[in-house]
Amino acid sequence: MKLEDLVTVNEAAEIVGVHPRTIHKRIEDGKMEHVVIGPRMLMVSRADAVAYASTVSNRSKRKRAEAAAAKAKTRRSSRSR
Repeated sequence: MKLEDLVTVNEAAEIVGVHPRTIHKRIEDGKMEHVVIGPRMLMVSRADAVAYASTVSNRSKRKRAEAAAAKAKTRRSSRSR
């Protein structure tokens, strides 16, 4: 990996829209490649961050849609009483 292809954990979290700890968890679980730059500095692939962002986005959209459907179902059932 080239240095220009890497982003810090905080930058990756910003790209994805999650807390930096979530990025650390993905690194610990082996789901995101990383490079150790120093004793306290990790960098991850920008491409991995962007790919993870698309899954988070899709999951969020699905959760919002499911919540809206459940809310609508609740409204319908309360009207029919």
